[in-house]
Amino acid sequence: MQKTEFIVTVTARKIGSNWWYNACKKCMKTTKRHGDSYKCTGPKCNYIGIPNQRLVICISTYHAS
Repeated sequence: MQKTEFIVTVTARKIGSNWWYNACKKCMKTTKRHGDSYKCTGPKCNYIGIPNQRLVICISTYHAS
């Protein structure tokens, strides 16, 4: 299988208010405040601690011709 790479240039037209979230350091699910720290909302993860901030990127594209 041949690898193909592309270079694209984009313009951000709008950035929503929900572009980041506090994520669990173990499983990357969202966290909720739990006293002075945060607790993972993942059903199989019980991590409590300081979360990582993760970016949410939603991209819509079209081909201008």
